[in-house]
Amino acid sequence: MSSRAAMPEERDTLDQATMERLRRAAEAATALEVIPRPPARSSFPKRVRATGESLERMEIRLARQSVGEVPSDPALLARRSALLELGASHRMLRAAVTAVADKPKQVSQLPRLIAGLGQDEPRIASVARVYFRAVDGAFSAATFRGFIQAVQTHEPLNVDELWSIGAFLKFALLEFLLEEAHALLRSPQATPAPQLMVHLKSLRGITHADWVFLVEPLIVFDTFLKQDPAGVFERMDFETRELYRKRIALVARRSDCNELQVAQAALELAREAKQPAATDQRLQRRREHVGYYLVDNGFSQLATRVGFHPTTGWRVRAFVRAHAEDFFLASFQVLTLLFIAAALFSFLRLL
Repeated sequence: MSSRAAMPEERDTLDQATMERLRRAAEAATALEVIPRPPARSSFPKRVRATGESLERMEIRLARQSVGEVPSDPALLARRSALLELGASHRMLRAAVTAVADKPKQVSQLPRLIAGLGQDEPRIASVARVYFRAVDGAFSAATFRGFIQAVQTHEPLNVDELWSIGAFLKFALLEFLLEEAHALLRSPQATPAPQLMVHLKSLRGITHADWVFLVEPLIVFDTFLKQDPAGVFERMDFETRELYRKRIALVARRSDCNELQVAQAALELAREAKQPAATDQRLQRRREHVGYYLVDNGFSQLATRVGFHPTTGWRVRAFVRAHAEDFFLASFQVLTLLFIAAALFSFLRLL
C-alpha cells in the first residue's frame, strides 16, 4: 500500500488559511536554539523507554477490559469502539517505539534542542510534534510537504533528519495516543476524544506512506547536485543518489561546513574542472561530475576546501586504499614466508 495512488491528497492545493497556519507553526518549530553536532549523551533514550513502558501498561489494561455486549448508549459504544481499535493496533503502536529505539547511534547524531533541566530531544522530534499540533493531528502528504518547506525557509533540515522524520512522526503520534488512551481507561464512563481516532488514522497513513516519494523532493542541497555540469546526477538511480547524499552528510558532520556548503563546494569544483580543456577527454568528463569529488579520486580536493577532519580509522582506510598494490604484494610475501617456515619446521621435526 506504499504507493502514490494511496495518497490522493498529495495533489491537493492548500488553501491560504492552511498555509498561513503552517507558516506560523514552522516559525515556532525553528525558534529554539539548535546544537548541530550534539554530544553523544542525551536524555531522549530515557523518554523513549518511558513511552514503551507506558504502552505496555496500556496493553495490560486493555487486555483486562471486558468486551461484553454491544451497548446501546452512543457514548459507551464510541468508547468500546475506540478501545477495540486501540487493541487491534498494538503492532503498529509498538512499531512506533522501535522506529526510534532501534537506531540509538543515528538518533544521537541528529541536531538537538535543549529544553532545560537536563532535558533534550532531536530537533526533528520537535518538528514532528509541532506539525501535528498545526494540523490537529490529521496527517496528509500535502500539509506535510507544505510544513517542511516552510520550516526549511528558516533553516534547512539535514538529510538524516529528513529520512528519519517518518519514525519521529509515528513517535509523536504515539505519545499523543497514549495520553488519550490512559485518560479513557481511567474513567469507565468517559467518551473518547475525537482526536484519538484521528491520531490512529494518521498513524496508519504514515505507516503506509511512500517516504521516498515524499522526502526526496525536500532535500535542499539536491538543488546544487542537480546543476552537475556533467548532467549525470538526475539520471542516476535512487541508490546512487543516496550514496552521494550520505557522503555529503558524513563530510558535513566532520568539517567546518554544513551539508549545503559541502554540496556547493562539490559543484564549484566540478565547474572549475570544466574551464581548462584536458587532453584526456574521458578524465575531463569524470572531473566535471560532482561525484568525482564526493566519492572518487577528487575527494581530497573537496576535503581540503571544506576543512574535512577525518577520524583515525578513516585515515588508515584511506592510506590502505592509496597503497593497495603495495599492501597486496607485502601480504603475499608474508604469507609465502609463513608457508616456507611451516614447511621447514615440519621437515626439521622429522630429522
